[in-house]
Amino acid sequence: MKYFPRLISNILSLSGLQFVNTIVPILLIPYLIKTLGIEGFGIIALCQAVVSYGVIFVDYGFNFTATKNIAQSDGNNVKLSSIVSRVLACKLVLLSLFFVFSFAFFVTSDLLKNYMQVYAIFMIQVIGQMLMPTFLFQGMQNLKLISIITGTIKITSMLLIFVFVKNKNDLALVATFFSLGFLISGSLSLIYARKLYKVFFSCPSFLDLKQEFSDGFNVFLASIATTSYTTWLPLILSFHVYASDIGLFSAVQKLVNGLKGLLGPFSQAIFPAIGSTIRNDYQKAIKLINKVRNWFLVVYGLLFLFVMFFINDISQLLVGSIDETLILLIKIMILVPVFVLISNLYGVQYMINIGLERSFRNIIFFSSLVALIAGFFIIKPFGIIGAGLLITITELTIAIAAFSYYVMNGSTK
Repeated sequence: MKYFPRLISNILSLSGLQFVNTIVPILLIPYLIKTLGIEGFGIIALCQAVVSYGVIFVDYGFNFTATKNIAQSDGNNVKLSSIVSRVLACKLVLLSLFFVFSFAFFVTSDLLKNYMQVYAIFMIQVIGQMLMPTFLFQGMQNLKLISIITGTIKITSMLLIFVFVKNKNDLALVATFFSLGFLISGSLSLIYARKLYKVFFSCPSFLDLKQEFSDGFNVFLASIATTSYTTWLPLILSFHVYASDIGLFSAVQKLVNGLKGLLGPFSQAIFPAIGSTIRNDYQKAIKLINKVRNWFLVVYGLLFLFVMFFINDISQLLVGSIDETLILLIKIMILVPVFVLISNLYGVQYMINIGLERSFRNIIFFSSLVALIAGFFIIKPFGIIGAGLLITITELTIAIAAFSYYVMNGSTK
């Protein structure tokens, strides 16, 4: 019970931040489409897709593996400093590798060739993510202030966009406001972490870095595989469709991601709690997982009815008209948040915490591999509709596989 008040505080903090992360894109979508045009919005979406890859790549699996190590350090200053130093050094290596990839993508993309400045500014976001010590605050179960910092800066960035972005020539301003928000959030959070936990930085050895990369490898492959059938789609689409099509696809994807994101605070907050409970009281941990599942099924059920009832109004809100392609895409992808809920609870929360990281990685990897191969045949003839179908079918496959592992381990008894 001693963890309960802190758990509630973390859930509330992350819920507030997730609310900001959900509402900001929804408020910005119609404004950006109106001011930049659907093509300009598509360019922004494509740049953000590359950034999303960078964020996942630089975070590696540290928000789970390093979080677990932090939670087991008992707040020891020397141990905390060692973990933070190793993780930040690994992130710096990954950041360097990502910049090589981002440059290679830029020089091969016809859609981005006239937007070099915008693209370069967007890449600053990945530097901010590299500095962000989310794993430290999660492991210490102290997420209140970091949520306030991040949420406040995101709201400020949104307000700056509303005030200063007025026409199609302001793409670079949008990139600047987004990127500065990431950079400031990461810097302030790292400064706060250093002062609060007396963390000091040291140069880790090659063996230390190797161990960190090894510990997070399975989670990293699962994470990068997950993004390979969501984030990579705008990148692949950019070689086959117009920027305006990417804009439509991104509008629906942001809506779906907003619904998926409702789970995020609970997932991040309960992960260390389940990890510390499941070894001592297995059934208690299982009850917590199932309680979260039941609650979210009710929430997502109500949201599903709401979206389907007001789907024409949502289209009007997002793109300023009743767009049949957009409406069809929403109908195809509306159940994705439910599938993600199942795969998160029985994949991330359950399988990783009982030591089945490799099995969960294999589920993600093979599902993504199938989606990737299918994408080469589906996306070119069917465009964004094919991309929506790929996401939905792949998420359903992962959810079924993760739940099957849960059943086979006798957890339904």
